[in-house]
Amino acid sequence: MDETEQKQMSSLTRKKIGEVLVISIGILILLYGALLLYGTNSPEMRDLRIATGSGEYSVLTYIAQDMGFFSEQGLNVTITNYPTGLAAVETLFSNTSDIAYAAEFVGVEPMNTHPELRIIACTAKSDNIALLIRKDRNITSPQDLKNSSIAVCKGTAGEFFLGRYLTLNGMDMTEVRKIYLSPGDLISSLISGKCDAAIIWEPHVYTIQKQMGSDVLIWPAQGGQQFYWVAYTLESLIQNHPDIIQK
Repeated sequence: MDETEQKQMSSLTRKKIGEVLVISIGILILLYGALLLYGTNSPEMRDLRIATGSGEYSVLTYIAQDMGFFSEQGLNVTITNYPTGLAAVETLFSNTSDIAYAAEFVGVEPMNTHPELRIIACTAKSDNIALLIRKDRNITSPQDLKNSSIAVCKGTAGEFFLGRYLTLNGMDMTEVRKIYLSPGDLISSLISGKCDAAIIWEPHVYTIQKQMGSDVLIWPAQGGQQFYWVAYTLESLIQNHPDIIQK
């Protein structure tokens, strides 16, 4: 091979190497762009609707959302607050939530008609349900509650502890007049004097005490028995999306 042929071969080799480099660089650019677009370890985002009753019991869930713990697990969580845990649980049956938080007592009655209801976690326990008594009704002992009107939120832990309180003091539900009200209406009913007493949880106890001051008596209603704040869901979510439950 003469000098001219060697130069031609060298030029051709350099040209091919250049083409390979250009193609390689192009592929690297495309791969880098794909990584930027889709990420390397980014999980696929899954929507999750959480319904929760009122009170501070769901604070861990709100903290988890605020700290980005859900999104780190690939969950796009929407939290909706409801006035009671029962109202939150009922959203499961209307398919407007995937997980609902409420006291463990709340699920007892719904399980009779919805056997697919499940408890998957517990996030809190509390002893802050109180019986609030108007001082102007001359109720100074538990036995004085007989024939009195007591406002309560139907199907809640408050109703359970009212029954327990009466039982421990030698009475039952038939010896008082229960008035079923929402938390907001319960507060206004007690303050306005439309009922003699009310049983409710924090922060509503504080709200009533702040407005009524010395005109209201506050008696602990749980007798040292704490209630548990649990996460409810349906069997279908557990079976069809176990990955979401784990996350």
